[in-house]
Amino acid sequence: PLAALPLIHDILLVGHGEKHLAALVLPDEEAFRQRLPDLKELSVEDLGRDQRVGRLLHESIQEALGTGRGFRSFEQVPRIAVLSRPFCVEDGTLTLTFKKRRAAIEERYQNLIHRLFADGAPNVVTGP
Repeated sequence: PLAALPLIHDILLVGHGEKHLAALVLPDEEAFRQRLPDLKELSVEDLGRDQRVGRLLHESIQEALGTGRGFRSFEQVPRIAVLSRPFCVEDGTLTLTFKKRRAAIEERYQNLIHRLFADGAPNVVTGP
């Protein structure tokens, strides 16, 4: 699963009823700070906006879901949005047992999700 990839702290696939899937991805801070030492000085929000972080996350997902690994075209995730804040109980995106609340997440990030499915959108969109 994509959540097990070393660069990903958390992920939610979106795209029900759309032409393709997309993902909201929270990078794993520690993994990126080890891989790209010059990021040590960046805040979590800045890390989520760094294009290198987005590019590496996108490449990692593309490799994990490659057709050579048995995934078909409709299972691909061509676009991702990089988040700078984790899902949490306090903002209603997680339940008290730490399960994701899809409806709350999709509502909170509706503008970002809309950008992922807009015609001509880039492969990597950074969070608000």
